Amino acid sequence: MLQHHVKALDGALAAMATATDMVDELNEADKSSEHDQYLNRRYRRAAAYEILDGHLTMAIQKQRQVEQQLASFLESSPRLARHLARWQAEDAKAPQMSG
Repeated sequence: MLQHHVKALDGALAAMATATDMVDELNEADKSSEHDQYLNRRYRRAAAYEILDGHLTMAIQKQRQVEQQLASFLESSPRLARHLARWQAEDAKAPQMSG
């Protein structure tokens, strides 16, 4: 069940990235157009926000489900919970790579 929610969350985030990329590409293409660019960009942004609102809501719901499933999973496996806590502590101590 946890794996399903993680995949659904990943799908929602990918859909959000695709929507923003499409708006960026359309805005870029519109720069060479003779149309009213300002209104076209505003319309596309409004449409993108409308789409992203649904994706964001779904992503938030899936993130909550992932947290609940993970908490339940870790509760049933104290040994795994200890290992996860140790790994997270090690990750926090590791030097962060700048991108």
